[in-house]
Amino acid sequence: MTQEMEPGINALEIGRVREATFDPQVGETALLGVYVRESVTQRAASDTEVIFATGAKLVRVKTDDEGWAFFPYKAEQPGDVAVTASLQGVKSKAASHNFHFEVLAAGVWDVARIQLNNEPDITTWGERAKFPRTQQVHTIKLIVDEGSSLLGREIRLALTGYSSPSELNITSVQPALGVNRLLTSAGLQWQLNSTKGGAYNLQLEASRILKLSPGNAMSLGPVTSEEVTGVS
Repeated sequence: MTQEMEPGINALEIGRVREATFDPQVGETALLGVYVRESVTQRAASDTEVIFATGAKLVRVKTDDEGWAFFPYKAEQPGDVAVTASLQGVKSKAASHNFHFEVLAAGVWDVARIQLNNEPDITTWGERAKFPRTQQVHTIKLIVDEGSSLLGREIRLALTGYSSPSELNITSVQPALGVNRLLTSAGLQWQLNSTKGGAYNLQLEASRILKLSPGNAMSLGPVTSEEVTGVS
């Protein structure tokens, strides 16, 4: 189908869009899409040219049999991104759509740090195992620096690998695993209470970020005689 049709009868329009479902890091690809239809009949318009414009770069894509045209946007540098999709030769507000999203620098989780209880050893998340003890409620804290792309996003914590929460007899996690909370410069804290030893990972997920954090290994066990006496 082409756009050379009688105006007002078979005029074309963009009926639906597929926005970027995440903010890509440099090197990742976000898929954008528009659904083109006849404005009067509402039927899908196949084989219709859509122009995706980002800066001075133009990419022409034909709609498929279901009226969709897709554009894979590959992130090349950090910053706010605007991509415009428009129908060739069609002049109306419904003939174009502006996509807006953010491209993040690669390695967004590299600035996330973890602290166990009040220990002075604060390490990059996933870099080194932590050793909580079964005789205490232990506190996990997520810390990030000012300017991190993680700030202002919803963060949730998951327990993965090796031992399950039931095997560890985790009786309490506050706030609960999987609950979204806004990350601010104050960081975020979770308290876990377990009565059985085991090994597991703590992993983070952030809103509009495709990749999960590395898993931070945790080795949960009883207090050793050296820890009781202070012998190293």
